[in-house]
Amino acid sequence: MSNITGLLAREKSIELRLEDGSTDSLELQADRIRLRQVMINLVANAIKFTETGSVRVQVERDNGCVRIAVRDTGMGVRPEQAKIIFEEFGQVDTSTTRKTSGTGLGLPISKRLVEMHGGKLWVESSGVPGEGATFFIELPARDGHDRASNE
Repeated sequence: MSNITGLLAREKSIELRLEDGSTDSLELQADRIRLRQVMINLVANAIKFTETGSVRVQVERDNGCVRIAVRDTGMGVRPEQAKIIFEEFGQVDTSTTRKTSGTGLGLPISKRLVEMHGGKLWVESSGVPGEGATFFIELPARDGHDRASNE
């Protein structure tokens, strides 16, 4: 994990963990800077919307793709909010008493960057606080395997 997200997690006393098996050798043909930007955004959001518990990242190969899951134990995303959060300036909580700040651009930009790599970004959540949300990134593996060049 990056120093940025590690610091955010420590400040809130939230466990930030890369799941077992996720550290196996895995390379993608991707713009490293853009993919890093997406991951920092997803993990930072997970930390921001989690008051207690953990944020876990898991990476796995799945049917010719690489799937990354960022799971948190935060407030979750209600079903009606699931599409709005991927629209520019769309936010989960727009009330004047909200606890978190942001422009509502991180997820739309992340989604666009993932799609530019031929992938998908989506969220799954019950919307129940404490059950959190899981954001998934699915990127195609290149050349019939998971090893490729770094652009």
